[in-house]
Amino acid sequence: MRSAPPPESPRNLRARVARRVRRVGNRAGSRLVLRGPLWDGSSVPDPEGRHGPAHGEALRLAVLGDSSAVTVGVTRVEQTVAAVLADGLATGLGCPVDVHVKARAGATTGSMGRQIRRASRLGPGVAIVQIGGNDVFLPVSLRRTAARLAGHVGNLRAGGWEVVVTSCPDVGAAGALRRWARPLGRWRSRRLASLQTAAALRAGAAVVSLTAPEFRTQPQALYCADGFHPSPAGYRLFQDRALPAILAAGHAHRNRTLSPAAGRCPSDEPRSGGHDTHYPYGDYELTVPEAMREIHRRPGSTFFPRISPSGALSVWCVVWPTPAPPSAVPPTFDRRPGHATAQAGAR
Repeated sequence: MRSAPPPESPRNLRARVARRVRRVGNRAGSRLVLRGPLWDGSSVPDPEGRHGPAHGEALRLAVLGDSSAVTVGVTRVEQTVAAVLADGLATGLGCPVDVHVKARAGATTGSMGRQIRRASRLGPGVAIVQIGGNDVFLPVSLRRTAARLAGHVGNLRAGGWEVVVTSCPDVGAAGALRRWARPLGRWRSRRLASLQTAAALRAGAAVVSLTAPEFRTQPQALYCADGFHPSPAGYRLFQDRALPAILAAGHAHRNRTLSPAAGRCPSDEPRSGGHDTHYPYGDYELTVPEAMREIHRRPGSTFFPRISPSGALSVWCVVWPTPAPPSAVPPTFDRRPGHATAQAGAR
């Protein structure tokens, strides 16, 4: 006769009940703001595994976040966020890339803890975090949501990961939303993107602007059939913007791994006429409050945290061509050893 299972600890029981309550609440909230059902991501092909060359020391790529990281809306593996970024990394760095997708459709910033823990057990590498769309309509303070994101980034950085965060896109542009929800979705999306930018930069991550007016002017081309998730063309727009930052993170991770003294911050590169010669489309030194505004004004730009010798945090904004060629990223990019602690502590 089989023995009864051990009683569940109070802590695990509370966590399980809280997850169930969140799921019920999310479903009820979805019915209020959505015109119909959405794709659930079950048909998205699995891009996990090795990409690029068969031999050599592999770089880990962890893909974290919500349905935009899962790539709900595509049907071919080569169209997924993970596959496109992994192939770009493999080409740019000339090494194999091992892909680990921990993202889950429906995830919120508050529910990402399990993803972060699973990624941390893999060992260091490059992580991309795409989160925020499901947070927009939750009855939760956006500042609190951004603070949780900073905590996730800090945990990854403490584990040796280079982290790239993409800003919350304009959820209000989605045709799947009920009419009353669209202006609210736009306002809260923009507000969350600004707060994410500040929180992620202070925690040591690079931030990519996913501000994309094209989703309002070309909705039929850039949204999939459910009217909420991007189409392959919409995802490609996001992927082209994220790839330069992912390449920079890959260079940073490799330089620090091979030789801790080898890397340089891109802001230390020689300037010509006020701009870095690597970036003819423009680069700018900003404060964090300025970056919170520029995340909307410079679509597709990447914002890198920079620590001055005095320990003050500033931001280096790079404007890329679209799509940015892999050669646009200097192979010496790094934030230098010890900067993770300073970035996480700067306010």
